[in-house]
Amino acid sequence: MNDTAYGATFFENSGVSPFIDTEDDRLSTFAMDVDTASYTIARRFFNDGHLPNPGSVLIEEFINYFEQGYEPPEDEAFAIHMEAAPSQFGPEKYWLMRVGRRGQEIDDRGRNDAFPRF
Repeated sequence: MNDTAYGATFFENSGVSPFIDTEDDRLSTFAMDVDTASYTIARRFFNDGHLPNPGSVLIEEFINYFEQGYEPPEDEAFAIHMEAAPSQFGPEKYWLMRVGRRGQEIDDRGRNDAFPRF
């Protein structure tokens, strides 16, 4: 990568996340914020005629970039949406489940500044 137009750009390649059996680890966490930078970076590389650095490609950020069509909550802080289907990974009893969440929609005028102005 250092001999291309993006030579000063560096990414840490974390490798491929392993498959985790929920019988071994049933707990999961997720953040309320969403990062979409990986998709934007890859699109820029492609548009400029280059392949992105593999360390810059984070699948969850590609998925986060696109609208999922989740309905916002009516009276709560956020709504949870779930769906599941049989998995092609592992024995027949394995299912993959997608859990999505959608926070309340807050008009820009109702938001506090991310950084206070001095």
